[in-house]
Amino acid sequence: MSLLKREEEEIDCDDDYDDENLFSVSGKVVMITGGAKGVGKMITESFVKRKANKVIICGRNAKDLERVSKELNVAHEEGACDWIAADLSTEDGCESLCVEFKKRYIELDVLVNNAGNAWGEPFEKHSARGFSRTYDLNVVAPFLLIQKLADILESTAKTKRTPSRII
Repeated sequence: MSLLKREEEEIDCDDDYDDENLFSVSGKVVMITGGAKGVGKMITESFVKRKANKVIICGRNAKDLERVSKELNVAHEEGACDWIAADLSTEDGCESLCVEFKKRYIELDVLVNNAGNAWGEPFEKHSARGFSRTYDLNVVAPFLLIQKLADILESTAKTKRTPSRII
């Protein structure tokens, strides 16, 4: 048995883990940006299949989000997947996502910053606008989400006595 020290408090950690509990997401609340398409959809499906308590997917296209959420709720447990539409390429979009999330939920165990894009211009002709759009979604949005959700991530970690995760 080992001891970890966190905030002047000792926590016992047993070394006899089993795979099911070690990698369990049971009881976790997970938010996945870009969770309705491509790799994000695969991540979403994985968390739902592994029985996360709630998986919230975010993106710009409400129809895609609603469709994926319904598919997963029919195939697995009803209510396991929820969605919030938001354009994360803007500061206002990031803010509205966080506000709406906090209206609906009081916990967040895992934040998966998956949303991203690429601007398909050759380097020699790459526009400042294209660079800015890519930078805003790929770099600024994850920063803003972490900043605006840090309070709920931290409070969840303290309440559950297990670290929250940012991916």
